[in-house]
Amino acid sequence: MPAVSSSRNSPKSLHELVSAETLQSMDPREDLARHSAELVALVREGDTEAFRELFALVEPSAYALALAHLGNPEDARDVVQDAALESYRKIDTLRDPTLFPAWVCGMVRFLSFRRLRRPRALSLESLAVEPAAALEPSDEGEWDGTALKRALFEIPSHYREVLVLRHMEDKGYEEIGALLGLSLAGVDSRLSRARALLRRRMARLSKERA
Repeated sequence: MPAVSSSRNSPKSLHELVSAETLQSMDPREDLARHSAELVALVREGDTEAFRELFALVEPSAYALALAHLGNPEDARDVVQDAALESYRKIDTLRDPTLFPAWVCGMVRFLSFRRLRRPRALSLESLAVEPAAALEPSDEGEWDGTALKRALFEIPSHYREVLVLRHMEDKGYEEIGALLGLSLAGVDSRLSRARALLRRRMARLSKERA
């Protein structure tokens, strides 16, 4: 397997693997899907460079999802590498090449859940989460970083991952929907619920410290 590196529509990468010019030239759903399908075809013909380019399209989001589930950068990188290997080995089994990004994210979820079964404590301090303006922290004063991390990991993982994609990765609703298999309405609903849950946890933590 070739080695891989471990807004509405202005995503920023944790690893900065995909150039801004490339992302700006692509519509989040249609162009990404078409480009993925073209690269999958090349990979199936034995083009290893095409796989590097293909996986780079999804790697930042895959890493963000793994980090959202695991809370540990080292574990998250391991899961992404495992997903890269698995997707390369099984790329011929992918029925719809346009769904490669969502397919990889599904692998990342599975691999993350499997890793969580191991008897190992999560490190909340290892996850650097910055509060986003959309969460409106000013209503209750300044966010405390440690409390925010704790609250983030107290909400269900499917809510946590959509918050990470939106507020850490700055993904647009269309991209989030494509990665997680949600409609735009589904993304909006899940984000609203996730923000409400996070605010509720933050309020509870604030009372506990009072």
